[in-house]
Amino acid sequence: MKRKQTTKITHKNLDYWLHKLAGEPSLQCGYSGSHDPDLWFHKPCTLEIPLGELCEDRLKTLGLLGKSTLDDRPIQRITKSDRFNAQGLEGKVAITKPLINALFNMRDLILPWRGQIKITI
Repeated sequence: MKRKQTTKITHKNLDYWLHKLAGEPSLQCGYSGSHDPDLWFHKPCTLEIPLGELCEDRLKTLGLLGKSTLDDRPIQRITKSDRFNAQGLEGKVAITKPLINALFNMRDLILPWRGQIKITI
């Protein structure tokens, strides 16, 4: 039985995951195969960000949250292991979303040291 482990994706190793995504055949122009929801980049993951990231502007908040709300997501404490560039006073939120969405959020919306993705593989 294969043991599952949690992988942490930060801006330091984000390029590896984006290059892996860019090489995915089903994401290439002209792909005519069927949609496979079980592919690795559709797996649910957790995007963790300081709460302040959701307070910058409405469009960024919409991009990070999508259709979900924070009502059922308690605000957690920022710990030293998170290695965020934050004072720790604001807390962090965990947003569950498909890995592909979290990767694009990290690339396009989250500054270095202001977020991380946790996925169990």
